[in-house]
Amino acid sequence: MKLRTFMEQAPMGYAYHRMECDADGQPVDYVFIDVNRAYEEMTGLKREKMLGKRLSQAVPAVLTDGFDWVGFYAQAALEGKTVETEQYVSSLECYYRIKAVPAEEFHFICYITNITAEKEQMERFRSVASALNDIVLDLDDAFRFTGVYTTDESQLLFPKEFLIGKSIEEVFDEAMALKTLENLQMVQQSDSNSMMEYPSWHTGEERWYQAVYLGRQDSFGRWRYNIVIRDISESRTAALALEESERSKSVLLSNLPGMAYRCRYDRYWTMEFVSEGCRVLTGYAPEQLIGNRDCSYNDLILEEYREQLWEAWAQAAAGKKPMRAEYRILMADNTEKWVWEQGVPIYNDNGEVEALEGLVIDLSERKAMERAMRQARDAAESANLAKSQFLANMSHEIRTPMNGLYGFLQLMELTELNGEQQEYLAHMRQSIDTLLSIVNDILDISRIESGKLELEYIAFDLREEMKAAVMPFSLRAREKGLELSVMIDSEVPRQVMGDPIRLRQVLTNLASNAVKFTDAGSVLVHATVSETPLADEDEPMIVFRVIDTGIGISETMQSRLFEPFVQAETSTTRRYGGTGLGLSIVRHIVTLMGGRVNLESRPGQGTAVTCTIPFPEMSE
Repeated sequence: MKLRTFMEQAPMGYAYHRMECDADGQPVDYVFIDVNRAYEEMTGLKREKMLGKRLSQAVPAVLTDGFDWVGFYAQAALEGKTVETEQYVSSLECYYRIKAVPAEEFHFICYITNITAEKEQMERFRSVASALNDIVLDLDDAFRFTGVYTTDESQLLFPKEFLIGKSIEEVFDEAMALKTLENLQMVQQSDSNSMMEYPSWHTGEERWYQAVYLGRQDSFGRWRYNIVIRDISESRTAALALEESERSKSVLLSNLPGMAYRCRYDRYWTMEFVSEGCRVLTGYAPEQLIGNRDCSYNDLILEEYREQLWEAWAQAAAGKKPMRAEYRILMADNTEKWVWEQGVPIYNDNGEVEALEGLVIDLSERKAMERAMRQARDAAESANLAKSQFLANMSHEIRTPMNGLYGFLQLMELTELNGEQQEYLAHMRQSIDTLLSIVNDILDISRIESGKLELEYIAFDLREEMKAAVMPFSLRAREKGLELSVMIDSEVPRQVMGDPIRLRQVLTNLASNAVKFTDAGSVLVHATVSETPLADEDEPMIVFRVIDTGIGISETMQSRLFEPFVQAETSTTRRYGGTGLGLSIVRHIVTLMGGRVNLESRPGQGTAVTCTIPFPEMSE
């Protein structure tokens, strides 16, 4: 938790991602799992709109500036590399340095820093370098000299006037020109600085110089280079002595947060250096672990993971590659903690492993999150199953006595009844039909949600099914003074393959709604063949449209209308009745058939529901 708090308050942006790959294992996108406050502030994106979403969903294209972020981060997530880049986001007018560090499989950590001020300081760089008696050479993208800055022109091989406009090949000898071009090209290809040290005798004595090669792109994407040349004769000896120490220090510090370390390659993992992060990670101070003073790091690793970790390091050392592992440790307070470790073997001049360097980070929060997600998923699945079973059982229990009542009503109709009694029976039959329809809808929803709704695949007469689906509403339409019509275009095939029962259910629901919610005008059920297929398939796509001149639906309700138990307005339910399940069932059935549903409506003008469904024509 302290690490979490530290990252949340850190000035650098932090993001935790999961890489997504296609069936061939190629990276296609990545998902935001966690970000800190600094990341939100730097990018202008809100955490709640990023978490759980892919790059293509969460980040506007204007922020990517055409950069291949997926390919860049794939190096960390899939190849285990630590990679770094600097990018200019034109929409934010800022420069950023981004570093990606591999985490567990398919995951990586991104650190982002705003370096706009650093770039602005570059403009002051030349004057500062000159004040330090350095030589600064500016070159354009064709490697021609565009500027020379020095306070001591005696250090130059040629006068300033001669250098300006000349190419590297025109100034240096062949060997020096080749090395210079190689370093500048390396700067461009790796997007990092390059350095070369070389001797020179142009002053009459041997002097050692250090040339630092810098590169950047201007606002037009053109490369500009700087070569900073410094006399390092006096400091060269000291620099060589400090080189190994500085290299180790740079590796250790760059891998924070977490516990950076350098240890011997022995069974105790004897620590030679441990960063301050070990206090939070293990509960021990660095001096307690260094040299195994109070305990060895191996003592902290739970016994069942020790041999596994040793084998992982053995394979990494043999293959000269990074080691990554997850395991549990025992902290100073005797509590267990999940950690993730990544490190690299360090070899001596004989090719032998002399030390290990790497980083260990706390995985407790991620493990707890995974456990909570599993529990929530299991609970949701269990609750959904229980609900579906309850609905199925209740639907069956209600349907059985309703069928009995329906049978007795039919027997009563065979007896002598007066007009009032016949009217009562008609109302009772209508109520039973309505209740059975509701029960059937509930049962269908429970089957859909449990994934048990199956489709038939048989030959049937499409035109007859359409007419049969609309026929039951003819009487009701006449009673309301509506014009109810069915129109089937000539190109619509008659004999097709599919599920006629479910198609009739879709059309019945739509026609029923159209007649119910239309008080004047007409209802049209129209079928035609789509000119635009849903996919590259040969079977015809049949477009069914149910168009009415009814009350219509407000724009705010249209997006929710296909959800279960949702109706347009509360007043609509009171006036027209219904459960709000019909359109939800329609959407699920059409989707299960491989089709899609669209709705267009305006309040007071009517509604048009369009279902586009593939129906292969039956072969002769």
